[in-house]
Amino acid sequence: MALKKAKAIRLLPALFFFIYCLSCSSIGPTRPNEPYPALYPDSLNELSEKNPLLAKELGKLPELQDGISSKDAHAIDDILKMYSKNPDAFENSLTEMYKIGIPEVRRYSSPLQALYWLAEDDRIEEATSFLANDFNLKTLLNLAWNFNDQRWQDFYVVMDRLNSPELIDYYERSRFHYDYKTGHGGDFKEVLYVFKHNKGHCLQISAFTVYCLRRAGYRAKIKIIVHPRYRSPMGNDHRVCLFEIDERQYIMDNGRAYPFGIIPLDEYNIENNIFLMKNEYSYEAVWKELR
Repeated sequence: MALKKAKAIRLLPALFFFIYCLSCSSIGPTRPNEPYPALYPDSLNELSEKNPLLAKELGKLPELQDGISSKDAHAIDDILKMYSKNPDAFENSLTEMYKIGIPEVRRYSSPLQALYWLAEDDRIEEATSFLANDFNLKTLLNLAWNFNDQRWQDFYVVMDRLNSPELIDYYERSRFHYDYKTGHGGDFKEVLYVFKHNKGHCLQISAFTVYCLRRAGYRAKIKIIVHPRYRSPMGNDHRVCLFEIDERQYIMDNGRAYPFGIIPLDEYNIENNIFLMKNEYSYEAVWKELR
């Protein structure tokens, strides 16, 4: 009996490691969805002839991965109409959409999904008006991302959608608020906690950022900012997310009462009050730089 017990104890580390691997299996990076393989409706075949990239990227959307319903076919018809009305403007927007995230890693184009949602929800006038102007990611997300609907309930569905720094930044600045409580760290359960409750302290929110970025194929880690003014009530230094794009480093600092957003590391200055103001710096200048 004692021998069996000792043998079981020796097996525990291997069991825990196996469970840990299973829990971390979806950390990333992800892989692109394969375009829907079955027959397409006529409108999508027509789109494929006019713009193969658009048809291919539409086929990767999760809405079309399990088959094309009559509602899907109607949305595709509307996208074809929008494309046919102003193909140059649509292609310019598609070019910008395609550059958001890493095409070789992301499951699909989230900005294209946002445009698809507008068509799916019969908001054609808004979508057409958006396409008639220069592409603006924040405007598109403001139109299409409604965090009160069912599209935002499932953790891994949302993680697939947050597949670029800009999208993560927008999500965090729209959803999260700073809430300091002791007893919380930066492991995976804290990522789930932040997603469920839309709040956390700097380490929790930065851990969420790092998780999303790594899953989307980016190099990212927690960085400690040593500054006496920004220590927690328990004396802990401020934490942010540090990530890289094309060998340039950026900070995403949304774990605070007034989120800073994305800032190039060489421009990050915790004393610089310009980032404490609700301006368009991170939303426009830096987002464009990331593409």
